[in-house]
Amino acid sequence: DVKCVLKDNKGEVFIDGKPAKKFLIPSGTSRFVGLGVLFQGPGSVDFVRVKEHSGKIIFEDDFSR
Repeated sequence: DVKCVLKDNKGEVFIDGKPAKKFLIPSGTSRFVGLGVLFQGPGSVDFVRVKEHSGKIIFEDDFSR
């Protein structure tokens, strides 16, 4: 499981519930516009959910088509 939390121009990535990477979001960035996933070797994504801080789901896909 991979989770990315963005708040107050800061971001943190968690892998299997453990902190993996912290980063700063450049000032002037105003909104979420996309998501990219890169693998070193074979990999796949089987589920994506994007939520606002309030918990409201703004995108979800389980790629079952």
